[in-house]
Amino acid sequence: MRAVFVGAGALSVTTARRLLERGHEVVVIDRDKARIEALSAELDCGFLHGDGSTP
Repeated sequence: MRAVFVGAGALSVTTARRLLERGHEVVVIDRDKARIEALSAELDCGFLHGDGSTP
C-alpha cells in the first residue's frame, strides 16, 4: 500500500511509522522544512516540502 500524509503532526507521524514497519510506502508533505529535516533522520520515507492542500 502507498500512503500520503498532508501535515507532519503526531497522528500522521505515528501512523506513518506503523505503516513503514509493515513494509508500506509512505510520503509526508509538510510546510515546515525544519520538521521535515528532523523527521527524515527518524523515518525512512519520502518527504515533500510544501503545502499539501494547495494544488
